[in-house]
Amino acid sequence: MKNHINLSLRIGVAIPFVYFSSIVIAGLFYPGYNHARQFASELGAAGAPHPWIFNTGLGLTGAFQMIAAFGFWRAFHNAKLNPILGGMAAATLCCSGLAGMISAYFPMPDPRHGAFGIQAPILASPLLFAFTLWKVAEAKRLTVFLVLNNILLAAAFLLLIGVGGFVTHENVGFFQRLLILVTFPWMSISAYWFLRYVRRLPPN
Repeated sequence: MKNHINLSLRIGVAIPFVYFSSIVIAGLFYPGYNHARQFASELGAAGAPHPWIFNTGLGLTGAFQMIAAFGFWRAFHNAKLNPILGGMAAATLCCSGLAGMISAYFPMPDPRHGAFGIQAPILASPLLFAFTLWKVAEAKRLTVFLVLNNILLAAAFLLLIGVGGFVTHENVGFFQRLLILVTFPWMSISAYWFLRYVRRLPPN
């Protein structure tokens, strides 16, 4: 079982790299695309020159999150952490992953691209991971990082939906990239930390 956990967590480490790569590569093949002014999903929209590039990356990112959720859930179990908090934390990652896969299958302007809002639990995901790890002495720095990341995630989301009036048509892409920066990298950091932690656990 440890091999399955390790593989799942290694896939979790790759999550932000897959997503960011899809944005960068798709942008290179979209003449005139402006990362500061346009949403990332426009790279995969019906009128994009090569929508499959972004949509493939988005779908893989979603699948990777669901696989990583299994690895985290099993790691929580093996470490004898709170099963309720651990289950909720893994479930938020599954919701985000499923939303990514749905959004990739139904690109803009399809109304189903929003994945019916099932990605919303990701806004509390870092905090749930932090609560799950709170009593693990070796994870103190990680838990602090996760709490701070959740604060930034909530702030970035509020800014993007218009709180404060900072977002305009000229900078909406920039603020979305800001939200992305606090949505995915923490998953990779947490997966890497767990890869090292799981190795020290006795066989289950």
